[in-house]
Amino acid sequence: MSDATQLMKEINEEIQAIWQNEPDEIKKLRMGIIDSGAGSYGQYFTTYIFVDGEVRALGYLSLTTILNAIGDPEFELTHIYKLSRQLLSVCSEFLGYCGLNKVLEFVSRYLEIMEKVDSREELKELVRSLVLYVNRMHGWVHFYAPWGLGTQFRFMTKADTEDFQRLTHSKT
Repeated sequence: MSDATQLMKEINEEIQAIWQNEPDEIKKLRMGIIDSGAGSYGQYFTTYIFVDGEVRALGYLSLTTILNAIGDPEFELTHIYKLSRQLLSVCSEFLGYCGLNKVLEFVSRYLEIMEKVDSREELKELVRSLVLYVNRMHGWVHFYAPWGLGTQFRFMTKADTEDFQRLTHSKT
């Protein structure tokens, strides 16, 4: 079995494992259990929000861009390899630092073997599996995000603005 086939098999198994069951990595993150200590001022809220954005960008933007480039005959494979190295390293390393170790592992292994993949079609299938896996991970992060905190940041109404104006310009 080729390295690409083995990696794709492992990614697809993980997709099945997390399809309806929250991954332990996400559960740990949302509970504030981050081995690296990522966070600041004694809290992990910002880390969680950063992970939500970064895992989304990795799946919906970076990996999908690579997948689309693989399907575009105007992109040579050498371009795909360069694009992969440029788009995936920073995102995946940050996510690993924040506790999504399997994301980092899968992306790192892809970057190690991508140039050894036998065909463009096999590379496409491998990246497609990565896209699905990372997007599923994003779904779990996003689902549990504390969006209710947003109610503390409501837009000011016109009446609020007028009242603010009156209060800041009063001579009392």
